[in-house]
Amino acid sequence: MKVPFRLNSMVVAFGLAGSMLAGAAQAQNIKIGVVIPATGPLTQYGDMVKEGVDTALEQINAAGGINGSKLEAVIVDDACEPKQAVAVANRLVDQDKVVGVVGHFCSSNTIPASEVYDEAGILTITPGSTNPLITERGMKDMFRMCGRDDQQGAIAANYMLDVLKAKKIAVIHDKDTYGQGLADATRAALAKRGTKEVLYEGLSRGEKDFNALVTKIGALKPDVVYFGGCHPEAGPLVRQMREQGVQAKFFSGDCIVTEELVPTISLEDYCRDWPAYPPDVVLKRALLRRVAEMARRMHGGGVNHRDFYICHFLLHLDPVPSPANFKLSLIDLHRAQIRNKTPRRWRDKDLASLYFSALDIGLTQRDLLRFLRQYFDRPLRLILREEDTLLSYLSDEARRLQARYLRKYAEGESA
Repeated sequence: MKVPFRLNSMVVAFGLAGSMLAGAAQAQNIKIGVVIPATGPLTQYGDMVKEGVDTALEQINAAGGINGSKLEAVIVDDACEPKQAVAVANRLVDQDKVVGVVGHFCSSNTIPASEVYDEAGILTITPGSTNPLITERGMKDMFRMCGRDDQQGAIAANYMLDVLKAKKIAVIHDKDTYGQGLADATRAALAKRGTKEVLYEGLSRGEKDFNALVTKIGALKPDVVYFGGCHPEAGPLVRQMREQGVQAKFFSGDCIVTEELVPTISLEDYCRDWPAYPPDVVLKRALLRRVAEMARRMHGGGVNHRDFYICHFLLHLDPVPSPANFKLSLIDLHRAQIRNKTPRRWRDKDLASLYFSALDIGLTQRDLLRFLRQYFDRPLRLILREEDTLLSYLSDEARRLQARYLRKYAEGESA
């Protein structure tokens, strides 16, 4: 049931751009600039954006375009290299005559390029740049479709302290606008909670040998290593940490969510064929227990997710998952809320979203009861008596979400 976030973002972006063109010539295509990293180490993120763009173009043009004109994407590569950002922006404005821009992806490129677009009065929507400065310079036509560093930093700090119960945290960054910005925001959020990092140090993008840094980390014995950066450096860093026996938990932002770092599959995809091909019962129950435990710890730490669907649980595939040995990660916390205590209303909304997203994977009533027993960590008879309001709400809210899903993504329109 997942509809990719970036696909929705591109549809909204093109719709906004097109709505500004009521006076455009009917017969001409409307050109939208799309700036992505098509080369370099971050190409998979460019591929994600392009996939969303292609789908948006297909849907919007099939529906008649904007005011009778078709949308045309002018896709340009900036490789997430700041030196290319302004040249690409000038080309789109002066040569291609675009009326709107989706991009850039990296904050280090979006910041200088946006100056060009702002001067030209061009609507710009970045799908991936998180630096707060992007939308804090008074540019009326500059928007973003993702969470800011300061939002992510607060969530990360609270999660590490309240859920992971970390006492010693090392903060590492890649010296880039995005990576260091995210690390600094997390560091500031930790300071607000009265926690001083045991190490704050940068590495350089493109490096692969981090053994000296890992030795320094290992000597400090942190509970968690927080990394501001992307997967090309995160992968070798984690591997070298494990090779040197550093077992600290590794925590980072959305720029490491890629199978190039570690092979994973969402629980939605992993469980998709369960109705036709029932899974190993012991593994299914182990996964249910783990999801329930993660939900309990998250809510117990004062965090509610707000997008708590099974598509946001990643099952690691190396080694092959077994009932006694598997790893599950929770992603997309950019909309999460943090309080001293999770309000019951928001707890119930998370649980209803999770229930809704699992309706089609063949779970039984007994499976639901097992989840509830693990989540509440109380005898089932007490849960059924004390949480009867929740049980009724789960069913009603799941039906409401399903009805909304069917209205919004009619057959043939979903991804």
